[in-house]
Amino acid sequence: MSADVRLAHARTWLREQGSGGAVLVAPSRGAADDFGRLLAVEGSGFFGLHRFTPRRLALELATRSLAAEVLAPMTPLGARALAARATAAVSAQLSYLGPVANYPGFAAALARTL
Repeated sequence: MSADVRLAHARTWLREQGSGGAVLVAPSRGAADDFGRLLAVEGSGFFGLHRFTPRRLALELATRSLAAEVLAPMTPLGARALAARATAAVSAQLSYLGPVANYPGFAAALARTL
């Protein structure tokens, strides 16, 4: 089934549901915004359309549980900072990665790996 056919089915389904609210999960925020604009251009704008990427939806669903345990999601910048601090704390003990642990970019590469 082509993307155009899937989008047409989604538009038809949303129109049948009315404007009571819906959750749209798209591969990117831009794709979700494009779909919302398409609804508006067709004259079938939709109130209460909540647009998410899979990652953002997971974060939204987990927020209350994380807050209850006094936790917060890790951003890419936070992961890089944590990797830099951990590397600095144990750099003298690193045998295999020791020679490159202090190179610029090591913490970023480590954070992307985890």
